[in-house]
Amino acid sequence: MNLRHRGVATDAPTAALHVAAAGRFLASAGIAGGRIWVDDSESQAAKSEGWANGTVVVRVGSSAAREAALATAEAFGLAASPQPANPTNEVARADGDRLAARYEFGLWADETVELVLGPAALHGLDVRLAAFDAALAAEWTPHRLVLAGLPHHAPALGPDLVAAIVHPQVLVETEPSDPSMLEMLRVAADTVVEEDR
Repeated sequence: MNLRHRGVATDAPTAALHVAAAGRFLASAGIAGGRIWVDDSESQAAKSEGWANGTVVVRVGSSAAREAALATAEAFGLAASPQPANPTNEVARADGDRLAARYEFGLWADETVELVLGPAALHGLDVRLAAFDAALAAEWTPHRLVLAGLPHHAPALGPDLVAAIVHPQVLVETEPSDPSMLEMLRVAADTVVEEDR
């Protein structure tokens, strides 16, 4: 389940949630002694570099958000770094890209993520959701289902799509997905289902 709003934190409560989620992400990634880098960077490269150095980049858009992020990091016992340097726990570059993408979408590092793209995301959705729920019940490993790149903007909200939207372990991108977003989701996913129908 997502713990934070996507994007830049512009107020103190949102920044505090971002830092709390960052701490959970570090734990789920098995990164001990990780750092929080509070920055106003929009660069995906900076976020990937941070994760590759065991550092979560928490983006802020105001001085109040920055102060709240730093205070929350201190309260949680998380080291706040001025930049993603002097890593305490390095990971591979590809893993940094993956972790940065997962953090951006609120997908935990220890989840098995299935991404369904395009028309396939809505085709047989009732059957897919039933199979997903069966997998959740049968396995201890946490799972997440992501539906994105829907064939048209604001698809009709039938019962199956509503069930997917309100499901705590399903992420539905109902807004148009640009190519960079889809590529980031592919990096974050363990498996990708994509069909042309």
